[in-house]
Amino acid sequence: TYMPRTNIQARYEAPGPAPSPGLLIFSGTHVPTAVGQGFDDAVWQGHGLRAYAAWQSAWSQTWRPQPKLQTPPPELAGRHSRPDAGCELRVIGEPGDLVTIGDRKLRLTGVPQLAQMSSATCAAMQVAWSGSDVPPFIQIRPSRSDISAAASASAGLAFDGGVSDGIGIFHVWYRNPDRTPIPGGSELRLYPAGSDGLIEASSPTQSIARWLGLIELPKERFTDRFEFDAAALRLNGAAPIEQTGELVDGAYVLSLNVAQEFEDDRGLAVRRVIPVMRVTVLDGRPTYEPLSGIVGVE
Repeated sequence: TYMPRTNIQARYEAPGPAPSPGLLIFSGTHVPTAVGQGFDDAVWQGHGLRAYAAWQSAWSQTWRPQPKLQTPPPELAGRHSRPDAGCELRVIGEPGDLVTIGDRKLRLTGVPQLAQMSSATCAAMQVAWSGSDVPPFIQIRPSRSDISAAASASAGLAFDGGVSDGIGIFHVWYRNPDRTPIPGGSELRLYPAGSDGLIEASSPTQSIARWLGLIELPKERFTDRFEFDAAALRLNGAAPIEQTGELVDGAYVLSLNVAQEFEDDRGLAVRRVIPVMRVTVLDGRPTYEPLSGIVGVE
């Protein structure tokens, strides 16, 4: 039995492919953020598990709109559109920027915001952005009448990525517009994963490798690009500060964690585990599947 050194239970974000209708069953520490739900949305809990009602569509990958009015890319809108529903958007961007959605205008705040369009499908929706030099991040899905407000958050984080020359790339965008004090900072960890893409660790501190020093959460803003070489276990060329194992054939998850280190004997408390990239190793060769998403930070 794992005995935690703190009384803080970590929150594992679990983005993934669109679920089938029915129930999603997660351990009590996993949150199905891919379908826009949190701990309080569980329809049943017990025995260390939580059950969530699944829908036919999850949030799409992130999309970055441009100043001219445009419809979402077909690969996103087509998969996340239903003729019997409007469209719901989750948006995050620079405070003060303006996003035009059809005949509506949304003033951005730097934290995640929800907007619903009841009169248009996702594929027919027109979106434009104006403001700073950094386009906002948008995710879409068919509207749900039973979820009408974004979760409260004082800071917001968005991420996306790609692959270049056999190296995994991911970008992190973070804003804390009111400079609200948030305990701790961030770290990056590589975890072993199962075939379902979920992290296989009895504790969020039990990882193969750990890096520190990406974001100080009380900070007002942070934007950067990171390169991950799984074969050499290097992040922007730097070796991990802790390494407990080697990469063998299998599945892994690279995760950005919200963590707090205590000076007394309580040790390290990991509050949020946010996957940013899946890594698969076959015959010693890694392949990368960058993830994308929008996360509110309390």
